[in-house]
Amino acid sequence: MKFAKTMVALLLAVLMIGSTAVLGFAANDLEAEPNDSVETATLFSVGKTVEGNLNTAEDVDYFTFVTDKAGLVTVTFAHETAESAASYFEVAVLDADGRAYSAAVSAGNSASEKLTFGAKAGTFYVEVKAGNVHSSKNYSVTAAVDISKLTEAETNDISNDANALKLSTSASDMNIYEGTITNGDVDYYHFTAPKDGYVNLYLDAYGIQKGALKVSLLAFYGDGENREKTIGTLTRKVGEADAYSDQISIAGKEYYIKVEGDAAQTVGGYSTMVYFTANAGSEHEFNNETNVADVVTATTPLFGSTFDENDVDYFKVTTTAAKNMTLTIKASSYVTGDASWNVVITTAKAPATPIEGGTKMVTKANPLVFDFPEKTAETYYIKVTAGAVVNSGRYTVSVAETPVPEKQPSLWERIKALDWSLWKDAFSFFKEIKVWEVTVSIFKSFFGRS
Repeated sequence: MKFAKTMVALLLAVLMIGSTAVLGFAANDLEAEPNDSVETATLFSVGKTVEGNLNTAEDVDYFTFVTDKAGLVTVTFAHETAESAASYFEVAVLDADGRAYSAAVSAGNSASEKLTFGAKAGTFYVEVKAGNVHSSKNYSVTAAVDISKLTEAETNDISNDANALKLSTSASDMNIYEGTITNGDVDYYHFTAPKDGYVNLYLDAYGIQKGALKVSLLAFYGDGENREKTIGTLTRKVGEADAYSDQISIAGKEYYIKVEGDAAQTVGGYSTMVYFTANAGSEHEFNNETNVADVVTATTPLFGSTFDENDVDYFKVTTTAAKNMTLTIKASSYVTGDASWNVVITTAKAPATPIEGGTKMVTKANPLVFDFPEKTAETYYIKVTAGAVVNSGRYTVSVAETPVPEKQPSLWERIKALDWSLWKDAFSFFKEIKVWEVTVSIFKSFFGRS
């Protein structure tokens, strides 16, 4: 009897252990084979976890989930670990056409990977396949959506479909946009600067697995295929920390932001932002040609910046014969490190030929001070490009006016200009009183001579 009770207890313990194991595994959703295509993908809900494993090295598992609101999507892939740095799993989040929102490779000794990207509401697919080393270990997939984040809204692959972007203007008003780059994908945003000032681009390429992401500031000028003009860029490679660009001067008008991968077809999630600071008197990019040169006068000094080695800034100054003008170009007070710019001054009549003394390297310690030829009425172009230190920060361009002083006549010119008619009566008077005779008489009397 005692033996029977013991056996019953052991059997109950085994059943309890077994059911605990089954319940622990069944607490999450399980893959439903066959699920080797997007058409047969195993459906699971946002906030839930689904589990599976790869039976063979050729096995591929697909899962699908649906979001009803735009936001920051995070897919977490986790698996049992092994002491190996080899790639065990390749994971990607796809759309219905097989384009990747984000992708990751998980090593045997890596417990989990997070695939994060911004997206609008829709249906997503998770693809799991073997890496260089096949593993039959169990894995899990979980999806979450943070609707509090600002995100891109596809399709935004061309400027005409650009997403509206709200500028960031202070530490309490930071508007960071989350997005993702798929193979061959480009994301456009647009904003309008309320007034002249400068911007700093921000980029965090946290979700990419290879290559680099680049964010560009664009202006549109003219017509045709080449009307898209790049004003500034910021690139982040795999493993690089998030960063801000240097100051980029802009005018109070509409601009665009373009996010793209490099030639290696980079895919992955990113965060981007445009930080705007109002500052009157900034150059009006696009101003890389003489016909769109910014006008500088004594009352309108301007800030400029050369964002890369290819940027060109043109300014225009018109002199008159009535005033002398002095041009000054120097590093702005914002510049704290090294700075250098190449400056070339030409006339509008001969824009390809620098005038005498009109070529100079400007540095923080060596500004340009140039006196335009005196008493001339002429239009000049000032061309500024990056020097040895590219993207040195902002520089200032200003001119000062002084009236042309009247030329003083020589002594002979002043004598000739006298009105000699005023002396006519004086000469007659001297003749009438016989000045010479009186003078001789006084002389003789004084010296006692007859």
